[in-house]
Amino acid sequence: MKSVILLLVLSSTFAFAVNKDAKVPKLKSGEVAVFVNEKYQIQTFKNYDSLEINSTCFKQNKPQCQAFTKAQVKPVPPKPKDDLIYNPAAINCANMGGKAVVGITDTKSEVDLCLFKDGSTVKSWGAFYKHFPKQVIK
Repeated sequence: MKSVILLLVLSSTFAFAVNKDAKVPKLKSGEVAVFVNEKYQIQTFKNYDSLEINSTCFKQNKPQCQAFTKAQVKPVPPKPKDDLIYNPAAINCANMGGKAVVGITDTKSEVDLCLFKDGSTVKSWGAFYKHFPKQVIK
């Protein structure tokens, strides 16, 4: 019998499941393990137009996937709902039509990703900051 831990993030808006019996694969520098469809997928990312997009999107040196095309459209600024946790990058991901997921890096750090129906991913905070740049408070 498989054990699955379900962690709810941002009320019931976002959720990701991790099978505690699934062992995170050994990763090389720059690789990210993403738990999708009951197994870990290993992804690498390339920088393009201020975004970090998974390498499988690139055809003829330009990304051709939902992660890239959806991240190009400037969304409405995300507004916090009545949730206990506010993650504007995850809300932005949902507004783009993606699903917020968490990847694990080779150094065991977590990275927020936005997963699309075609299997492509973009790093969520990069997609958010592309349209809503960080502001320095003086």
